[in-house]
Amino acid sequence: MIINSETIKALNKGFQARFLGAVGKVNRDAEKLAMKTTSSQAAEVYGDIAFFPAMRKLVGEAVVKNLKEVAHTVPNEEFEATVRVKQADIERDALGIYTPKIQGLGNTGAKLPSRLIADLLMGGFVGKDYTGTAFFAANKKHFPGGKKTFTNLGTKKLSAANYQIAREAIRSVLDEDGNPLELGDQLALVVSPAYEATGRAILVSEKVNGGDDNVNKGTAELIVLPRLAAAEDNWFLVDIGQPMGALILQEERALELLTSATGMTTEALIMTHAYLWQAYWRGNAAYGLPQLAYGSTGADAA
Repeated sequence: MIINSETIKALNKGFQARFLGAVGKVNRDAEKLAMKTTSSQAAEVYGDIAFFPAMRKLVGEAVVKNLKEVAHTVPNEEFEATVRVKQADIERDALGIYTPKIQGLGNTGAKLPSRLIADLLMGGFVGKDYTGTAFFAANKKHFPGGKKTFTNLGTKKLSAANYQIAREAIRSVLDEDGNPLELGDQLALVVSPAYEATGRAILVSEKVNGGDDNVNKGTAELIVLPRLAAAEDNWFLVDIGQPMGALILQEERALELLTSATGMTTEALIMTHAYLWQAYWRGNAAYGLPQLAYGSTGADAA
């Protein structure tokens, strides 16, 4: 193949199609667990993140609820995966060996949000949120200096009984004034591959215990995250039906395939006789509202 502007254009078009094809095949269920936001600067500040609005009967003048000054700053980070394609291989039409690599860029790039979300969940037993405490903890305050507390931490392995405890914990959270937050209408149970069968037995099976109706059937969506295999006993319950999220997926620049193959006499090409293709994404994931999630280490017997 003679390398010229037309062949470079055709090569980029072909690689782009394979990249996007791989992106489209990736399971994105993990992204349901986070509130997706767009960013336009180096970091985003989520002010008054702990605010839960509530309707009240209007008697006389409206009551303006004083918001607590609790800000949460999330910086953007850069992520990449890059492959090198030799000039000689292009000239020899030996591009078949690179097709899986370009598809691999699309695959790993599309899986990045799921990876970030899974890592936040697994790290939530020590990683701190806007309250200054671990995201999953006992007797957490809604904000520093608050009075009311809630617990979103468990230690037992997944079972139907422990799932019910987690569900009750989310649905029973009270706000700072002692009023129910009325959470938990739309839940997702998040497990590792090792507990997929257990999760299905809890949420999908019609009958349990040899014939009893399964009262937990359909009370949550089951999401299996392969990355949780690194801590397979961990499991989580997340409210995914609120305007704000338990987690934040912040995107400044969407996933794209970049390339240095824009000309035939660039300095980089002369020095290396190779072109680069790169999957690139800029953003971050962070903890949002811990009231919307329950996490168990699974360290103790069910």
